[in-house]
Amino acid sequence: DRELFDIRFRIEQVELFSNSLRRKKLKDVIDVGFELFQKEFGVQTLLWFRPGALKEELRRYSRVRARHPDVHPKDIELAPSWHSTGEFTHEGLFKLFEKWDVAEIEKDLGNEMLLELGTVITPLSIHGTHLGHFILIAPEKWQTIDENSEFGDYYKCFLHHLEQSFAYQQIEYMTFRDDLTELYNQRYLPIILEQELQRAVRHGHHFSVLFLDVDFFKLVNDTKGHLVGSNVLVQISKLIKDCIRGTDFAFRYGGDEYVIVLSNAASKEATLVAERLRQKTENSVFIVGESQVKVTVSIGIATYPEHAKTTAELLQMADDAMYKGKHKSRNIVYLAS
Repeated sequence: DRELFDIRFRIEQVELFSNSLRRKKLKDVIDVGFELFQKEFGVQTLLWFRPGALKEELRRYSRVRARHPDVHPKDIELAPSWHSTGEFTHEGLFKLFEKWDVAEIEKDLGNEMLLELGTVITPLSIHGTHLGHFILIAPEKWQTIDENSEFGDYYKCFLHHLEQSFAYQQIEYMTFRDDLTELYNQRYLPIILEQELQRAVRHGHHFSVLFLDVDFFKLVNDTKGHLVGSNVLVQISKLIKDCIRGTDFAFRYGGDEYVIVLSNAASKEATLVAERLRQKTENSVFIVGESQVKVTVSIGIATYPEHAKTTAELLQMADDAMYKGKHKSRNIVYLAS
């Protein structure tokens, strides 16, 4: 009876854990999983390294140590290729590396490893897709991930939801990405605009919409050909990515038109971003094969709640501002009024 009670209890707990992970994004699944691993197994920190990132950091650490044996861990910068739960910096990671035989660990990264200090490295693969590595720091009650362990129950549940989240992200990527530029497409724009509107209303924030059009782009297609024109659009998309933050969103709206949604940005900040993008485009030479192309862009800006109170009005006002700029001079940033 006691064993049956324990089994039922474990099932109930895993079901509760499963419910807390359902429909979460990949990063959120990792965060929720860490909270449980921390509570139940004493894990201090969980680190998730993207594919190839842990090996690269181990190698880079070895190179730095070989050249500068007296360097302090806090002075070694870490590439932004990992996600940490809790308070954990690159200094803490390199202190861990100091304790390890880096060369031996690098050889065995395909297997689960229990290291000194109770640190566990485990590779993460879903349906043959390698998603990187987890490092669990100092679990107090470590159990091997096997069929019968309590940790194994939770870990399998954790991987199941990681798999679902990863699959959803892949589907989302295919559904909402533009095939040419890999920016978001027009289908995703209403979702993000509504999301930003709700966040702005809830927190009293501003957010801005930029509507961008490439000046005289038809001339590029007519004189250089559509393949060159498509390549120029891809390069402009990269410029856009370079000019915005990770919290912002960029869309290919259609043809040579783009929309940028700047989260928590008033018209002043939006104008600075737009002007930086306009200048970078003007100063760039887009090289496609033997062709060299120079283009400019016109950008219209509208900000919530300064210019509009609904997403449809905001997008329309940004579009109108862009066309007013084009009629005025082109190669311009124009603020809605």
